[in-house]
Amino acid sequence: MKKCRQIREQVLSDTKYQPLAVFELLLDTSELELAVRDMFRQLLGEKRANWLKCRGKCVECLTELADVFSGTKPLARVDKNGMTFNFRFDNV
Repeated sequence: MKKCRQIREQVLSDTKYQPLAVFELLLDTSELELAVRDMFRQLLGEKRANWLKCRGKCVECLTELADVFSGTKPLARVDKNGMTFNFRFDNV
């Protein structure tokens, strides 16, 4: 028992152990853990809404692209470029 106490004291003195610093570090760590947990919960809560919004946007873009390729509608987001219109694959 005495030997253990001596070793403990030796370790504490060699490492310059400061209980207040360790306690403050534990408090800071717990605050960080709480903040991360809250952010994670918020992300999980918004996950479904974000998925539905992005899925709707994707469907809209794919529908527009299908209309463009069917020839019923010009691609509204891109201006017509004569260079790309006259491009031939035998140039490659």
